Amino acid sequence: PSTQATLVEHLLAHPNDDDAWAVYGDLLSAEGDPRGEIIALSLSVEPDAEARVAELIKEHEPTWFPKVARVRRFTRREYEYGFLRAFTMPHGRVNLSTTLLRDVLTSSASRFLRTLNVQLAGFPLPFVVDVIAAAPPRGLRDLKLGIFPDHDAPEREEQPEPHPLLASLPHLTSLTLDVTQGELALSHDALETLLVMEHGENFDVHLGRASLPKLAHLAIKRFDHVPFRARALAPMLRQAPALRRLEVWNVADTAGFIESLIEHEVLAQLSELSVVRGDLTDDGAQLLLEHVAIARQVEHINVERNFLSDAMFERLARAGIRTMGAQRARE
Repeated sequence: PSTQATLVEHLLAHPNDDDAWAVYGDLLSAEGDPRGEIIALSLSVEPDAEARVAELIKEHEPTWFPKVARVRRFTRREYEYGFLRAFTMPHGRVNLSTTLLRDVLTSSASRFLRTLNVQLAGFPLPFVVDVIAAAPPRGLRDLKLGIFPDHDAPEREEQPEPHPLLASLPHLTSLTLDVTQGELALSHDALETLLVMEHGENFDVHLGRASLPKLAHLAIKRFDHVPFRARALAPMLRQAPALRRLEVWNVADTAGFIESLIEHEVLAQLSELSVVRGDLTDDGAQLLLEHVAIARQVEHINVERNFLSDAMFERLARAGIRTMGAQRARE
């Protein structure tokens, strides 16, 4: 491989290596690429260097991202060493078309993109995943996707199998999905945080055959009125040996879910468990007292908006089980 290609691979894995950036900047300057000067200025201690970097980015950004330039005031862009480090377009201001998304992903200025946050209306998740996977930013660490299908748009055929997006993002450590429908299969060697915010009952996360050796924080928050049947989640979580924080909202049969966490030895590895907006009662919480040695190991158990009595909270506290959270009133 060429020296430049080798440097790019090194910087994707080690984005804070200033010495490597200096060498890369020299190579770009030799080719007449303005980002070579930007890298040199970024590494400089001269007082006017930062202002000059801003001038150069403003001058060249329309060339790097011709479609983004038309809606630049609706987007948030952060640069580092002359390359786009983070790109965000909030939902509700301008719907980011897939053409615009491709413009961002295929630009050489996105070569070292680390954070991508896009909100798309009118496109199902599998379709958006295809767009990203066609030009994946290989240095991406943090991906946030908000998918809100347009109810007036024609129905699209669902893909029979979820798209293996994560395989094309080897350095990804954090994934956030804010969705209403779709599906995603998960298997990734570097992913540490997965946040799923569901606004409907038609989204599925497939963990059955997943390998998530570094996943430390999983949150599945359903905001729809239809409860999430999470009991089947526990055996899947055995594929995440590093899991320490688990949050599940709007759980149907919360006691059954906790029982499955105990049965599959998931609770024993957690430092924090949240079962918010569930249906846990005093009878269900008895499970924690019956497995007190395991429950005591969890530093925080958040049972906010369930149906526990003050007396049960007191019993749990006397047993050394740390629970918290305001409860819902019984109807």
